[in-house]
Amino acid sequence: QLNSSASSTGDIYIGKSQYSSVTIANTGQLIDGTIAGATNVYFYGVTQNGNLIQSLTNTAASGSTIYLGSSTASNTWNGSVTFTAPNINLANSTYNGTTNVFTANGSSSQACTGGNTFAAGTVTTFSNNGTGYWRLANTTADVYNGDVIFSQTNSGAIVPNYATNCSYAGNITFNSPSYTITAGAGATGIMTLTGSSGTQTVSLTSGGIPIITNLAISNTGG
Repeated sequence: QLNSSASSTGDIYIGKSQYSSVTIANTGQLIDGTIAGATNVYFYGVTQNGNLIQSLTNTAASGSTIYLGSSTASNTWNGSVTFTAPNINLANSTYNGTTNVFTANGSSSQACTGGNTFAAGTVTTFSNNGTGYWRLANTTADVYNGDVIFSQTNSGAIVPNYATNCSYAGNITFNSPSYTITAGAGATGIMTLTGSSGTQTVSLTSGGIPIITNLAISNTGG
């Protein structure tokens, strides 16, 4: 359990650099504490051996960030995860749990590194409930082997595959009551459908209109 008081300005590191190696054993579980200060939380070089649910909620001031991996230190999560914070940066990590939920709710903007892989059979949800933009896969492509949901409930944009060519093997759902979600808003952002086991669907569950600026279909399954 991770905690910080409302007056805290210090950060919390689970693994410090590319040389770190942290193992969460079969019985190990990250559970919600109270993070209320201007606290960033870093997960570098973390490997979860078990499949217990891992959860962290950061209610700190806007601008505080959960860093899930870096360009030199990857993580592997084998259980379902739920991460909530003003900002979340995902980089070079693997998610094998059944359900992955990432929720940003701050006013500062975030450009994610990318390079993440989401396993087949997973359902991953990205929700931007804040007012700052949240751009995914800025420098390295993400790989979605399962289903993915992109949700925007406030003026802060959620931007899938912002500047890289990300592959999607499952179904894609856009959820936005009144905002436009633009996939591939950067000049080099591409959404490539790569399903091989059946028909893929791209759907809308609410009133906003999604825009896919660059779409490639490489689906061999339907």
